[in-house]
Amino acid sequence: MRKVIDRVTVTGADDSVSVKDMLPIQQEFPFIEWGILLSKSQEGGRRFPSLKWIDKLSEHKGELNLSGHLCGRWVRDICNGVDSLFVDRPVFRGLFARYQLNFHSYVHQIKDRDAFLSAVRNLGAEQVIFQLDDVNNDLLSEAQRMNVNAVPLFDTSGGAGRLPTEWPEALSVYSGYAGGLSPENLTEQMEAIAKKCGDDPIWIDAETRLRSSHDRVFDLEKVRRFLEEAKPWLTTPHGGAMSEKISKDVYESQEPKWIKDKEGNTIHIDGKFNDEKECPRSDGDICPGCGHKGLESGYGFAGGYGLGVYNACDKCGLICNFVEDPGD
Repeated sequence: MRKVIDRVTVTGADDSVSVKDMLPIQQEFPFIEWGILLSKSQEGGRRFPSLKWIDKLSEHKGELNLSGHLCGRWVRDICNGVDSLFVDRPVFRGLFARYQLNFHSYVHQIKDRDAFLSAVRNLGAEQVIFQLDDVNNDLLSEAQRMNVNAVPLFDTSGGAGRLPTEWPEALSVYSGYAGGLSPENLTEQMEAIAKKCGDDPIWIDAETRLRSSHDRVFDLEKVRRFLEEAKPWLTTPHGGAMSEKISKDVYESQEPKWIKDKEGNTIHIDGKFNDEKECPRSDGDICPGCGHKGLESGYGFAGGYGLGVYNACDKCGLICNFVEDPGD
């Protein structure tokens, strides 16, 4: 089994779930990224949270790994070089580490390169994800030629949740895979994806099959099952702890980097540290997250806090007691 996943995106959290119920899942599975669907016309509907729900989400900024998945007019405006997103929704600014442009198989064109580049950069995102739907694939290359940190998400179903007949070959950049993935089929599908993704790490994204049968509820139990199925494919055991000492200068670079750990697994790092003071502290060997008695010791990059020594719960994987290596 090749360990190729460095993050798992679960998309579609909406008003059917409480933001507070997402927090323990984030702690238990630190490699999770919550993909939040954003559309001005569909706001408050199924899969698209209301502005009130987003306000609740913003209260927990920094506690959840978030990506904003833009749809509809906001995508069209970006392609047309119009900065409407933060004018319409100021609360979005700074809330999402990554933004995804969902094209949903509708043809989009870049008419003004400079205006498009300005609109993308105004997102303030570490990375911009381009949904590759076999209709707008050329937009990714266009953005990359303009030095946008743009990465592909292979989703030929256009967000409809259908498995492809064959998974595409990964590009020579950090890539994501989506379309019909579920807790029931992930192991089988990952065996196929792993053969296509080359040596670099990837992320996966699931949406439709994480919902209830009537599509009214974002099912957090299905989310947990999906994350458990993904664990054997993770590049690092706790979704971020790296076993090889790497220079801080490399880690702090703003460009995406890939390194090898001692087991030879390829690991993607994003170049941004969390505040060490925010790292949870344990009472002895009791996990401050789940209360389990049993903490493992480690050294490396962990939990996004930097390079140092730390403990990790052997049940939920929570990183705690981090102390930075001063580099002496």
